[in-house]
Amino acid sequence: MRLTPHQISETLRIVRAVAGDEVGVLVYGSRARDDGRGGDLDLVLQCDRPVSRMALARITVALEAALNLPVDLLVHHRGTPPTPFQQIALAQAVALERAA
Repeated sequence: MRLTPHQISETLRIVRAVAGDEVGVLVYGSRARDDGRGGDLDLVLQCDRPVSRMALARITVALEAALNLPVDLLVHHRGTPPTPFQQIALAQAVALERAA
């Protein structure tokens, strides 16, 4: 994974401050692979309850400011079948808690 320990802790801190401690935070895409270069930060938020669009916007703005990276958020509600795109993202995703 191409995130520093500081980037991981800041990501977890910001997401949890806005969306709650029960949210799972996973990274997928180019930043999840050690062999990639550049790229934005693609995150899957796994939630038990809905997260408002305003909360997602606050998370995105705060992460982009703190990490100086573009951020894309994807939300998957636990207990619901993932969409085809969510399936692809989840198949390659790495939980940030395990990487911290």
